[in-house]
Amino acid sequence: MTFDQIIELASAGDGTDGWGAPVNTWTVTDTFRARVITETGEEFVNGGLSDTMRKRIAVETYYRTDIKSSDRLIWQGETYEITSLVTRPRRNRLHIQAVFTEGVG
Repeated sequence: MTFDQIIELASAGDGTDGWGAPVNTWTVTDTFRARVITETGEEFVNGGLSDTMRKRIAVETYYRTDIKSSDRLIWQGETYEITSLVTRPRRNRLHIQAVFTEGVG
């Protein structure tokens, strides 16, 4: 099994806009190698107004403790929200489930 994909890890931070109001920011804090398994995408109606595309991926990488469910993954230019983290320390692996929703970023 090879970890042939490059994943960027983004963490939330706090900042301010031009008016001094607080805003959430995302900063890439690390990159790591992983294996990515793509799952089928699905279309759904969001609030009855428009069709939206949602794609799910499963990511496997070496075991690590610094990734949190509040972080995001960036893969092939798309930002994925982490939905599940499963650690397998005996196998030295971390399994991550994540979802990309078109128009959300």
